[in-house]
Formats: sequence, structure tokens, C-alpha cells
Amino acid sequence: MYPHRVTRLKGTNIVHTRSYIESCFGLEGWATVAAGMSVESRAAVASVVAVGWYPTTLHVELLRAIDVELDQKRGMLIRRAAAYGAEYDFTRIHRVLFRLANPGFLLERVGDIWTRFYDSGRWSVKRPSPTSAQATLTDFGVVDSMYCAYLGAYFVRLFDLVGAKETKLAHPLCRAKGDATCRYDGSWR
Repeated sequence: MYPHRVTRLKGTNIVHTRSYIESCFGLEGWATVAAGMSVESRAAVASVVAVGWYPTTLHVELLRAIDVELDQKRGMLIRRAAAYGAEYDFTRIHRVLFRLANPGFLLERVGDIWTRFYDSGRWSVKRPSPTSAQATLTDFGVVDSMYCAYLGAYFVRLFDLVGAKETKLAHPLCRAKGDATCRYDGSWR
């Protein structure tokens, strides 16, 4: 039997999540979140660098600690942390270039963008109309409903950054609920 492969993500995700907490809640807020993590994870997060690759489970544990310790399991801070990360992941230059196209153009390149941040998972995109898309994620090494919410919020913010208005996102298929894939249905104007 082959050993289970650990899904990894770029350190930028963890760095931005921590930065969001520190900017909103200060070092005291960060200490509260860190206290909600295992000793090993707390030490790992303390040494994360943006260009490194880390187990995605570390980011999941960090997001769970934020949700439990600061947000009383409401999920709002997870979505805000995702939006914060999206703002920092895409420079102003990227925003200008993507505004020359449309949010659909961004979606069509999600596979290329994804591999810069994650080492598992593949995206396929269907475009039912010029202002809507269905994006399906397969073979991602994380099955977690909270992480799905994080990804959804990240994409909504990306759409906002490239000029979309009134972005709506649904998540009708979810591996955490037993579906074979995760699908996000988005529309905008």
C-alpha cells in the first residue's frame, strides 16, 4: 500500500490569514487564535514563509481556530480572511489586466492560478452565459465544508477585484456533503 500523499499549499495563504487576524484583532487576537491550535501547529505557523509549501491541514486548523476562538463558529471571519488574502494575492497590475477581460476570463484561468497555491485539485469551468460560470473542483486533497466556504469567499472577492458587480455564488455540490466533486455556480453583472 502506498502512503497517503499530503496535500500542500503555498505559505502565502497562511501568512495572509495570520496578517488578517493581527490587523483586525492585534497581537492579543492572534494569541487567542494560536491558543486554540495544537502546539505543533502553533510552532509551524510561527515559522511559515510565503514562498514555502506546507500541509493544507495546517491552514484548515488555523481557520478552525479563528472560527472557534474569535467568531463563535459563525464562519464570517473565515470569509473575511479569504477576501483579505485575495486582495493581497493579486497585485494592482493583475487587477488592471484582468479588468480588460471579464470575470469569466479569470475563471477560465483558474486552473493555472490554482497550481500557484495548491499542489492538488483540478478545475473545470463551464460558461452557461457570458455573465455566469460553473466551476468544478476535482481531486482536491481537502474535504472540509469550512474550507469550501473559504474558497468561495476568495473567489467572490477576486471577481470584485476584476470589476464584477453583484457577484452571487452558490455551492450546490460539495464533497464534504458526500458529492463526488465540489461545484461553485457564479453569476455577476
